[in-house]
Amino acid sequence: MVSNGKFGDTNTNTIQLRAIATTHHSDSTFINELALAPRDCAQTVSFCTSVASISRRIAAMLEKGYELTAVAGHDGKLISAFTKATRPDSLNVLGINDADPGISHAYRLSANTLQHVAHNGHEWLFGYLPEKKYLSQALMKSITMEALLAQIKGNWKRGYRVTSLTQGAGHWIAVATQLPNAEEQSYFTACDAEALQEKTRQAWDDGRKITCITYGGGKWLVILNKTETIASQKWVTRKSFVDLRSKIREEWSRGFQVTSLARGEDVWLAVLSRINQQ
Repeated sequence: MVSNGKFGDTNTNTIQLRAIATTHHSDSTFINELALAPRDCAQTVSFCTSVASISRRIAAMLEKGYELTAVAGHDGKLISAFTKATRPDSLNVLGINDADPGISHAYRLSANTLQHVAHNGHEWLFGYLPEKKYLSQALMKSITMEALLAQIKGNWKRGYRVTSLTQGAGHWIAVATQLPNAEEQSYFTACDAEALQEKTRQAWDDGRKITCITYGGGKWLVILNKTETIASQKWVTRKSFVDLRSKIREEWSRGFQVTSLARGEDVWLAVLSRINQQ
């Protein structure tokens, strides 16, 4: 069973806010391939066992000129991708044990930018930039995917775009941001790997690329942008972090970089993108 949609209607419980995010599969690789290109940015991937440990990792990587690009969690563990940047953003990380996230964070949005949200099976990770980077954001949360999608469609009409997506502790979370020159967004859902492959292939053929992906309640939810910024994209899955990291390292040599990480059922998933050279 698969469904898809673009700009829609309706809305619901929305808190002013912003971010980026992640999750499922079996050992596989699915590719939208082009000719090899030079690697355009240095990356590293890490494995941490708590929000506190990834916070220390983020601080250490910042000193080396890296910023957090993607993060996903499962069963107390967090995997992350760091990308070399000319001016890396510092990140303040908070760990929250509340099952229902978001309410306690609303006050932070007036002065800060929420960049990452993830759940490791035990606690929420909220990563804030220490300054206001965008004019406005909306934090959407729901206990069902369908209700979350209704909120996303409503915010699309208001000019917001999803910049973070995750599921954990029985809650679906999305962060939407008002962006200048916002690209068209769409979504699709899929109940299994075969459907995910087919819908992804159709999206790539239509010039859409994966922006966020997560898994919960037996379904994938994928947010896509209609963009020319990404030349080529692929996703890979492995059952262990070690195997996933090895595969990611192979793709770095082909000019790909991790743009999203996810966890679903029994595998880790990485979305890798190759950026168009200007």
